[in-house]
Amino acid sequence: MTNRPPSRLLEEIGWIAVRWARLESIIELSCAYLFKAGLLVAKDGKPPKAFNVRISSLRRTLRHSSFVHISEEFEAALDSIQELSRRRNDLMHGAFTKWEGELQGSQTVIRTHDLGHLAVLDIEVSLDDLMRLSDQIGRAFARQFNLHDRLAAIVRAYQGKTDIGRRGMMDE
Repeated sequence: MTNRPPSRLLEEIGWIAVRWARLESIIELSCAYLFKAGLLVAKDGKPPKAFNVRISSLRRTLRHSSFVHISEEFEAALDSIQELSRRRNDLMHGAFTKWEGELQGSQTVIRTHDLGHLAVLDIEVSLDDLMRLSDQIGRAFARQFNLHDRLAAIVRAYQGKTDIGRRGMMDE
């Protein structure tokens, strides 16, 4: 056992953080876009700030009949994101207290839960596990980016605006 975790594991944890920030940004962008269009209802008159509130707000908004063509796919993407969030949170908000092996082994993670008690989670964390989670978060971002594009096109059509999308069209 060493006092310092292997640098390659730390690097992959860093990639998880970077990719998660991108994913949260596209969720925030979707909420802000819907809010600006007047389709996302907010309690205090501002777009939601907390991640889980953003997810809930998107779910409520997607029940609008205008989004019938993407609501099922969007809901499935949000379900996947919430599952990734739980796994990511265990890693990013846990305290790694033991490292065994250079790139894999039983890592002890301590998390504080809602009632203020500590829970010890003995989880197997290897470089492959971290890389897999990082890749899943990256794919979730790409999926959500595409869904945001489609959501924006629906909103523009709903507002009676011509949709040329971010890709643009050539003038003739």
